[in-house]
Amino acid sequence: MNRSKNAAERLEKERREVGELESKEPLRRRLLIALSKGPATSTELSKIVDARPESVSRKLTEMRKAGLLAAEQDLDDRRQSAYSLTPQGRDALGAHLAFGKGRTAPPPPGREEKERFMREALADATAMRQEENKLRDAADRFEEIRLRAEDLEAPGIALEALAELAKTQRQARRRKPLAQSLDALQEIALGETRSGDLILPAIAHLEYERGKSKAFAEENLAATARHLTAAVSLFEQLTAHSPKPRALDWRGWQAWSVLSLATNLRRQSMYEESLRHAASALRMFDELEDDYGQSHCWFLFGFNLRLLRRFDEALSCLQRAKEIAVAQGNAFTRARANCLMQMGEVRRCQGHGAEARELLNEAVDLAGGMDLVVTEAFAISAIGAMEFQEKDFERAQVTLRGAQKIFNRCGHKEGIALNARRQATVARRLSGEGIKPNDKEVKGLIKLAEDIYWQMGSPAGVAACEVERGWMRMYSPRCGKVETIVNRLNGMLGGDRRLWESLVHDTWAPRVLRDFASEAENEDLTRETKKLYTIANRELQEKGVQGVESIAAVTRAFKVGQESRPGALVIEMGGESSRKEPPEALPPRSADAAGAANRQMAANR
Repeated sequence: MNRSKNAAERLEKERREVGELESKEPLRRRLLIALSKGPATSTELSKIVDARPESVSRKLTEMRKAGLLAAEQDLDDRRQSAYSLTPQGRDALGAHLAFGKGRTAPPPPGREEKERFMREALADATAMRQEENKLRDAADRFEEIRLRAEDLEAPGIALEALAELAKTQRQARRRKPLAQSLDALQEIALGETRSGDLILPAIAHLEYERGKSKAFAEENLAATARHLTAAVSLFEQLTAHSPKPRALDWRGWQAWSVLSLATNLRRQSMYEESLRHAASALRMFDELEDDYGQSHCWFLFGFNLRLLRRFDEALSCLQRAKEIAVAQGNAFTRARANCLMQMGEVRRCQGHGAEARELLNEAVDLAGGMDLVVTEAFAISAIGAMEFQEKDFERAQVTLRGAQKIFNRCGHKEGIALNARRQATVARRLSGEGIKPNDKEVKGLIKLAEDIYWQMGSPAGVAACEVERGWMRMYSPRCGKVETIVNRLNGMLGGDRRLWESLVHDTWAPRVLRDFASEAENEDLTRETKKLYTIANRELQEKGVQGVESIAAVTRAFKVGQESRPGALVIEMGGESSRKEPPEALPPRSADAAGAANRQMAANR
């Protein structure tokens, strides 16, 4: 009797242990059953048990170490091992079959279910990129989905995963993997694969990525705008000729293409046009009920209006963008960090120092925690500008040097130029306070900024650097003659008419030029800069009104505020310089200036 009782207890204990093991390690049972039918490689097993190759590989290694499996080199592919059950493994399989849950295995998922699962996986990976900025993890998931889709012979899903992969690699600044993804897109676009019906979608995705490429955009914004315009048109065609719900997917890509074009136009200082395109994108995102896209549209509204000095409306738009980013069910931390940074810039320009500092510090904390290095650097630079406006010049110098290190590390040219010019301005003010700056260092900063602005085709940036050089020569005659700078500026303003028109479009340069001309006491420069400032100020107001009307056309809740006039210290810190002309249209640089920016950036990294 006792012997029977002990046997029953042992059986119950083994049943319980096997049940607990299956709960913790369901993959173990499935692999044992799969291998009971014969040896198989890790790749073959991942398909049989429908699990990620990485998970299968890890579990096989554990089971082999536990003595359940043996491994021999596969005769067909010597890079892989063929796994088989050991006697101990067969015992383990017998225990699972005898004492496991004993449920009939569900039938393997059909093609439709697998495709639905992969589309859900695409959505999850996209959310990971958008909400948490986990770019490398998201890229790995997109690559895995793409490979699974190719195995399933689902080329449409594979193309969608490839497009999302390229977007993620671009945001992560992974240039080599991005180049490989773009090559793969081009192969499909050129019809080098069997999926002829994917040629048009592949061309659309390729045009979108060519229009978003940072390296290309920094040199020729007009060219990338043409790529984005083509992408808008192609996605619009795909939307019109696709059945639902696929048409909605293409509509989403169309909306992002329009918004990207709006961003491109903003970078070209075509603010009113940028706002109109952003308003068009907002309509699409509203239709799609896409909160993430809506948040970005409102952010771009605020960014443009800040540059147009419509600070009250800019703040209203940025607050709306932030509200959407943190609304119930949303966790768009990346968007929130960018909104906080721009809101801090608005309040800085309005002279609200304490609030600006609070917003910018919060932006730095969020951006630093998510590895948003560009946002972090711009926020730190804005804090330095705030300290400058508070006339704490020594502290501003330290803060701006910290921002410069980050800009140099990530190679953001516009940030490097803006921050270098700000440092030179601080050094000049320190000189005025009796603290002599390092003339060589200041010259290097101005030269660095000027060369980058020249490369980017920014007459306003080049002019601002010339003015800064002129101010330094007023304070420190050892730096050279002021008259040389006056003559250069007169040459710019009286030369190619395109340069004059480009300067008119800038938010900051006309005021900077006017103030310098007044101190330099040169009649020709004073006359030209006053005329430039008058025209620029009038155009700025007109574009601001037009931009506000573009936004009001798509939302009733938008409130019209008053135009603000930033003070002199705000103007000296400046902001993003306009870019209108190709480099060859700008005034020639001295022979030793060519390549200075790249050498300086390389030295600072």
